Amino acid sequence: DVDGLVRRVEVTADLDEEAAAALASAQLDAALGRLAPTTGVMVQFVWLDFRSECSTAQRPGRLLILAHHLVIDGVSWRILLPDLASAWAQVSAGHTPVLDPTGTSMRRWAHALVEEASAPARLAELPMWQALLQAPDPVLGLRPFNAAIDVGSTLDRVEVSVPAPVTASLLTTLPTLFHGGVEDGLLAALALAVCRWRRTRQVSESSTLIQLEGHGRQEQIAAGADLSRTVGWFTTVLPVRLDIGAADLDDAFTGGAGAGVVVKSIKEQLRSIPDRGIGYGLLRYLNQDTAEQLRSLPVGQISFNYLGRVSGGGVPNEMPGAQWAPCGHLGDIAAPGDADMPANGVVDINAIVTDGSEGPVLGATFTFPTGAIRRTDVQDLAEKWCAALAALATHAQTPDAGGLTPSDLPLVTARQPDIDRWEAAYPAVTDVWPLTPLQSGLLFHALLAASSVDVYSMQVVFTLTGRVDATRLHTAAQAVLNRHPNLRVAFVEGADGIP
Repeated sequence: DVDGLVRRVEVTADLDEEAAAALASAQLDAALGRLAPTTGVMVQFVWLDFRSECSTAQRPGRLLILAHHLVIDGVSWRILLPDLASAWAQVSAGHTPVLDPTGTSMRRWAHALVEEASAPARLAELPMWQALLQAPDPVLGLRPFNAAIDVGSTLDRVEVSVPAPVTASLLTTLPTLFHGGVEDGLLAALALAVCRWRRTRQVSESSTLIQLEGHGRQEQIAAGADLSRTVGWFTTVLPVRLDIGAADLDDAFTGGAGAGVVVKSIKEQLRSIPDRGIGYGLLRYLNQDTAEQLRSLPVGQISFNYLGRVSGGGVPNEMPGAQWAPCGHLGDIAAPGDADMPANGVVDINAIVTDGSEGPVLGATFTFPTGAIRRTDVQDLAEKWCAALAALATHAQTPDAGGLTPSDLPLVTARQPDIDRWEAAYPAVTDVWPLTPLQSGLLFHALLAASSVDVYSMQVVFTLTGRVDATRLHTAAQAVLNRHPNLRVAFVEGADGIP
């Protein structure tokens, strides 16, 4: 019953911004209290209808939309809000609203997850997860995390932001150079920050165990699945171990070559996890046999979630219709969290990029239970993360930054030292392929005949008459090379001697 979900609140239009924000926060808190999952009340709408006794004072209304996390995730808002705007426009025009169809339903997806939890390929992941979780993870703070006492009422937070130029590099330059995603750089910086943070406290450990949160829409695990317009909570949480190995921390924090080595290493460690790690949740919660083997293992003291880029109002700005748009005019309205809900870990990091006056800005909140770790220690960790991010942006400006990694070359088996050697010889390399059988044969004969005659080579000489336009001839030859990638091939060998 829609009428039971919408509450209209009349507000005087003469209310100042501070008072309006306070009112909105109070209404938000009350609406949260009306959510009741046990009885199916999952959504609330609060319409702040600004009215004025003075007819000349006009102020647009504001709509607060709340949905329980059980039925919606961050991606879902990008579906739901444009749909609402589209439906409103159609109703306003006197039409019955028609929305684009949904592909795979949440119900079908849930059944697919249960089936996948017992698939042989998924069961084969169990030793990998066990080995990952059994490695060392030194205590970060004053004591180990305790979900019974580290709850919402004990939480404090440290907030940081990264300058717009650094953010721009992290969003575009770095991912382009290293053929990866934004999260690769953010997590590489976190691995560097935690390692340096620990070393200043006389703890020597090159790896960091992280609870990584993801969107959870790994459609490839269910044949034919299409979740592009499915609303629901698809989030996955998986443990990842980020190891910087023997990287030179001092060099990395100055933006030297060590920074690039760490980015490549972390990128490969993340890519080595099958299907973005959705298998961990399946084995931990949906398979009774494997759940027993994973239940007692730690999943990491630090939780990390990159929420992507949003407009200043907190939602995408591609919503149709001038009457509907994300609004930040009421300020950062908020309501108290659940005092009894367990914290996510010793340090829970949520990072998000918002559009500011100088461009996109990366911000992050480091939330922590006060009894588990000191605020000064969390502040120090957050500052080291920001310093590491700045170092990566600095490294991205160096001439030798970037390059391919093994996961970029799915057709061949190559190690990073092989790739580095090839890129040193051929800086413009774009891809690496295996040889076809015919190429292998021709290459064998060419190498065999290196000091004699290659019977497969033919030379044709053309005699040209007239004046040669060297520039024009060079341009024409370059155009031929640009058009045909096979003419730009170099034949090399890997460390195993295979061409």
